[in-house]
Amino acid sequence: APGARTESDLSWFDASRVYDISADGKTILFVEASASQGPNPSIYIRQTDGSPAARLGDGNRPALSPDCRFVACIRTHGAHTQLSLLPTGPGESRAWSTPGLRYESVEWFPDGQSLLFTANQHTYVQDIRGGSPRALTPEGITAARVSPDGKYVTSIAANKLTLIPVAGGAAKPPIEVEPGQSVLRWSADGRYLFLRQNESPSVVRINRLDLVSGQKEL
Repeated sequence: APGARTESDLSWFDASRVYDISADGKTILFVEASASQGPNPSIYIRQTDGSPAARLGDGNRPALSPDCRFVACIRTHGAHTQLSLLPTGPGESRAWSTPGLRYESVEWFPDGQSLLFTANQHTYVQDIRGGSPRALTPEGITAARVSPDGKYVTSIAANKLTLIPVAGGAAKPPIEVEPGQSVLRWSADGRYLFLRQNESPSVVRINRLDLVSGQKEL
């Protein structure tokens, strides 16, 4: 944890899985599969100083908002899914359910006002203040990992990485990547992408891709 000199065990029950961590390293977001409501595990938030965890609700694929005030997640009810916001403190929960859409993943835009989610082999943008979702990609193309300035998302298909502009318009020329590589995250300044690749069940390789020069560095 920030300022600590030793490691600490922050697991809660016997099936803790971390999904997110705040930018200042002081808060983690995790699920507990051993405390689930059907297909929806329990979602917890905890400070890295070791203070007790707080249960926020139930859901899958949780993501912490940039200001740590909300958690976005996907709730499953049989054949139906729902995009939900859970407050981490005082506040009201919110939910969206668009007929015909089955939500699969969700992440925040840096401004904390919009969500990027994937459903039915499309990727959409949802303003948390209201309104209908806006399709960002055509059918069969999915995107993830919003850039720090909120202007681009990444997509990989056929070993080619593409930066798709959120506001619309032509995408940048694709960049060749190796089979099995996926985008882990952006650097804070938006110049680099970190690419993850599983070499074996116990070995993961991470490369840093320079978006200006196109060079990759292990």
